[in-house]
Amino acid sequence: MKGWRSIVLVLCCWGLWWGIPTTANASIQTYPDPTQGTVVVRSLKSLRDTTATSWQLVLFKRLDAGRIQSIHLRVVGFPGRSIEPSSPLVMLAATGQSWQAPNCSEMALEGGSLPDSTAEYDLFEIARQFHNDTAMRLSFALTDGGIVEIPVPPAIVREWRTLVFEAGTSIEVS
Repeated sequence: MKGWRSIVLVLCCWGLWWGIPTTANASIQTYPDPTQGTVVVRSLKSLRDTTATSWQLVLFKRLDAGRIQSIHLRVVGFPGRSIEPSSPLVMLAATGQSWQAPNCSEMALEGGSLPDSTAEYDLFEIARQFHNDTAMRLSFALTDGGIVEIPVPPAIVREWRTLVFEAGTSIEVS
């Protein structure tokens, strides 16, 4: 009788193991933007910087008739954290590659402006160079002279690559 219990236990564990997904489901959303007549595909993540302060990172691309108009990363902090509006976003991959994304916060909202705790960066050219799922470190300046560093784990980089290259449409890799 003991042998049967062992076999049943092994079969149950094996069944559970096969029922668990091996990859994380991407949290990429697609929705229409009626104000501009486009479609927006986005990934929203909350991450902590190296001082344990929480930030929201929203990577999104805007599509018009299936063609990519823009790819931006919006960084949102809590009120009281003022991001330097002229400061670029520096992206450093674990492979040693680095990029600087221009701050495009002034052009982000038509007829309005982003709060001081929010900045938007143009990643259109940089996103084409995301060729692997390696960890990254993002950094940008605050108006008080401080520098924020946000580690981005490989799973989030993988989701960003999915958004850029697969979700909605893809861009040509040069």
